[in-house]
Amino acid sequence: MDKKHLEIPPFPSMYNLPFEKLDYLCYIINSSWDNSTIMSFFKKWIPNEADAEKYYQQAFQEETEYNNYEKALSLYEKAAKNGLAKAQYYCGYMYLKGRGTSRNKQKALTYIEQAANQNHPHGQYLLAQMYLSGEGVEKNEQLGNEWLEKFKAHNLPNEIMLTFNSY
Repeated sequence: MDKKHLEIPPFPSMYNLPFEKLDYLCYIINSSWDNSTIMSFFKKWIPNEADAEKYYQQAFQEETEYNNYEKALSLYEKAAKNGLAKAQYYCGYMYLKGRGTSRNKQKALTYIEQAANQNHPHGQYLLAQMYLSGEGVEKNEQLGNEWLEKFKAHNLPNEIMLTFNSY
């Protein structure tokens, strides 16, 4: 494999490295690349938390100050692809409600599950509500209650808990 033509795939969400990507690792280890080349390769591959937070802040501003939901969603998605749970939640919420895009319950579920699996309370609550109501998923009270318990384990103050009833 010629290193000039080696394409770097996007890093998978939730930092899981699929087995098919191990070929790249084997190639790099056995290659004649020097350390700086290998590091630049991985810097493009590994999510950058600083970039994710930057995209998130820009998205939040587009959404709240300018009501530009399409641009906000695009920026939230960039942050979400870098593993930022709060961005994953917002992407899921926007797809679920059709803000800045057409409604897409499958994409909504994917993003909301990612956020919930990273212990994001909004994601956990929304996923619980989806399972309890059957919105975007097959209704499953057991799973809904499990996610609700995970959400409750955050022990959020009552005034914050009340805002979750608006979903």
